[in-house]
Amino acid sequence: MTFRRLSLEEEEKLLLQESEETNRENFREILKYFQLCQEDYNRVCDLLDGKIEKDNTYLNTLLKLNYQGRAWYETDDKNEGFVFYIAEVLPQVIRNANILKKEKLLESLQCAGLASYEVFMKNKITINKQEHKLLKLLSNEELVDKNTINHLNQIKSGQTNLICISRNPIDYIFISTNQNFGSCMDMVSSGEGWWLGLGGLSLDPNRLLIFSSTGKIKRFSIQSIELKHFGYVNRSWGLLSENDKIAIVRQYPGTGRELNNILVHLELNTNYFSNSKFKFLVPKLHNNLHSFPYIDNIPFFIPRDEKGFYSTENQSLYGKSAIDTSLCISIQNISENYDLDDNSYSCANCSDSIGEDECCWAEDDGPYCRDCFNDNFFYCSDCGEVDSLENAYSVSNGDYICSDCFNNYYFMCEDCEDTTNQDDKSIVSGICSNCFRDNYFECEYCNKGYKNNEMSAIEDVCKDCFLDNYFECEKCCASLENNERSDLGNICKTCVDKHFFLCEKCEEIIEGDPKNILCGGCSNEEC
Repeated sequence: MTFRRLSLEEEEKLLLQESEETNRENFREILKYFQLCQEDYNRVCDLLDGKIEKDNTYLNTLLKLNYQGRAWYETDDKNEGFVFYIAEVLPQVIRNANILKKEKLLESLQCAGLASYEVFMKNKITINKQEHKLLKLLSNEELVDKNTINHLNQIKSGQTNLICISRNPIDYIFISTNQNFGSCMDMVSSGEGWWLGLGGLSLDPNRLLIFSSTGKIKRFSIQSIELKHFGYVNRSWGLLSENDKIAIVRQYPGTGRELNNILVHLELNTNYFSNSKFKFLVPKLHNNLHSFPYIDNIPFFIPRDEKGFYSTENQSLYGKSAIDTSLCISIQNISENYDLDDNSYSCANCSDSIGEDECCWAEDDGPYCRDCFNDNFFYCSDCGEVDSLENAYSVSNGDYICSDCFNNYYFMCEDCEDTTNQDDKSIVSGICSNCFRDNYFECEYCNKGYKNNEMSAIEDVCKDCFLDNYFECEKCCASLENNERSDLGNICKTCVDKHFFLCEKCEEIIEGDPKNILCGGCSNEEC
């Protein structure tokens, strides 16, 4: 399994900063249902505002989390697009390269990482220091047929396999509760722990969350408070030990992607937990009890004093004290009012209910029903990415391309205004080859392109080059090359032979019958 850390720009697109800020404001209201004492409620709110206690920044730095408190990784595990690419596309590339005798190109592609997951996902490959769009190059070189590429683009536009390492307080609660807060309805669990401690987990400097997701956003309404969050597949808590290694505490559900693999990739994993890195002030509830009865089956001891500290010395759980039943009321109210539908989505455009399999997504936007998606978005015929129809460029074959592909590979002809591939550009900037053939010419001397009305008297010669290389004979008015010019100036050699003669006596060239041998002056002297 391979991992690729998403760029900051890619991570921002998963949940826009505006949505993250709205989430944090709304989350303050949901946090009240977890009955933290006022002091610890304020501590969590400070965390939401970026006022983080020093020890609580250590993991963020170690894991290189972004400003939302997350680090996203893309994995090739169960990526249907990559599986299709390896199983169907690459054999076609190899077969066609041999048929078309393009073995050298194939060798260059393979050396540049043709079978690489990163090259596939970025859709970019560098050959001889020149970057190409992978699928466009394979198509242009006739190594893959267009139907195969279209099918691959459809698969690629579906779900993406992502792993998120998070210390975002909202993730802690949404992921831990399976996103429906059902486990908060009863504070006493079957394992004799209490779920009410969820609200304070973000204050633990040793704790992190890992979850797998498609990266797609769902909308949730809790007590009429809306939050946006990621659908997830499985999750796990991790704890930081004093040797800067991270132990996976428990993965839920146990099947599916092994979340420990990301820690192996980062060389931070350990199977043997030592004492935790930091002691910390354990948050309390309204009734002054510690808020850490809920620790999700974590087999580590927390002392009863004000400072919490995970240790291997004692694997029993504390906190089986009675909890004031008055604290249960608000939690129970959530179960009566929360509005959450895990089985369907609402189209972001027409609000119709749609099933998960029918959802269409456009980056952070969506979901959309198929009709609304087709009315507002398109798949770029070159790179396969989704873009708004407002940004579409139509090409001559009826396909649409995105602005990035247009800027990199196309131009709009200034004459016919058609979107044209740069391979079809003429020697005149901004003019396509078709318009050039109809309305322009290439000067035979300077090899520059000019409009037809800028042609001189000589076909395919511009006026400037005409002045430098031609003259107009004053006798016959013909336009001739300079090597046809006589010693008499703008009179061609042919006209000199026809209309001039050389006086044998004074040796001047005189206009007249070429049969004459003397000019008029010399003839008079003879007489």
